[in-house]
Amino acid sequence: MERLIFVRVAWMKNYQGEDDDIPVGVVSNGDENEKNREVFSFLPMTTRKDSTPRYFPWFALQKSKSINLGNLGVVSTSKVVSPVTVVMFAAHPTTGLNCIVGWYTKATLHSMMQKAIDPEGKEFEYRAVAEVAHSKLLSPAQRTFTLTGPGQSNVWFGPDSKDDITMIGNYINQWMKK
Repeated sequence: MERLIFVRVAWMKNYQGEDDDIPVGVVSNGDENEKNREVFSFLPMTTRKDSTPRYFPWFALQKSKSINLGNLGVVSTSKVVSPVTVVMFAAHPTTGLNCIVGWYTKATLHSMMQKAIDPEGKEFEYRAVAEVAHSKLLSPAQRTFTLTGPGQSNVWFGPDSKDDITMIGNYINQWMKK
C-alpha cells in the first residue's frame, strides 16, 4: 500500500478558486499576509517548465516548518518522497467531524516549500504535486468517511492501527476504480 499523509484544510465545495466557494473553518499557517492557496487545491495548473496540468494541493504549515518525511518510512533527512497519497480532510460545517474530502495518489511530497512559476509569470509555492488522473475530490454529499485522531495538527501521519490504515486505503482504492 502506498504511504498516506493526511492534511487539514478548510471545508469547500470545489477547491477551484471560485468566488462563491467560500472556505468554512479556514486553516491558518500563521502568515496573515499570505492568501490561502487551498482554494485552488483541485484546480489543474501548469508551470512554465511543464505544460502538463497537475494539482498542487496546498495545506497550512508555516513556511519555515518542514515535514518529517521519516514518519512516512523514508530516511528522516529525505527532502522528497514519492509516491505518497495525500489525503485532505476538513471539519464538516455542521457536525464538526473530520471528513475526508479528497486525495492525490501517486503524489510527490516535499519536506519544505517549493516554488514554481505559472504560465503568466506568477510565482506560487507548494509542498505536493499530483497528476489530475490520480486524484479525487468528493462532492460534499460523498464526504462520509470520518477520521478520529488527527487532533489539532494540520499534518497528520494517520492512525496507529494498521487495520484503520488498510480501511482508509481500501476506501480510496474503491473510489479510484469508479
